[in-house]
Parts: sequence; C-alpha cells; structure tokens
Amino acid sequence: MATKVNILKAKMSYKNVKCSDLAKVLNIKESTFSKKLHENNSKFSFAEVKTIKEYLKLTDKETVDIFLS
Repeated sequence: MATKVNILKAKMSYKNVKCSDLAKVLNIKESTFSKKLHENNSKFSFAEVKTIKEYLKLTDKETVDIFLS
C-alpha cells in the first residue's frame, strides 16, 4: 500500500512516536521501516497498516488518507 509519508510522519510526531517505535511494533528492522516509508516501490502490507492504525490510534479516514489515497 502506497503511503503519504508527510501525513504519517506528522501523526507520528504529534504522538511522539519514532520510526524505531513503529519498527519494533511491526517486528521489523528500523532500516526496513524507513525504506518502506521513503521508497516509492516499498509498501506496507495490510497487516502492517492495521498495526500502525491501532498503535497510532488513527481514525478510519486518516488511515485511508495515508495508505489508500
């Protein structure tokens, strides 16, 4: 799933969540998370999106805006 990086980073910043925090929750290396966040061809899986949504307490609309539009 493609990501709107700036929106996700803003949500992370607002909730004081670092890339390393989300990487740990997703059980992936921080470098892998960063790659998924910044590289056009790297995408988050549905399970990862669900985990990020729950961890950051994103609304359905926010999740769609970040990962599906």
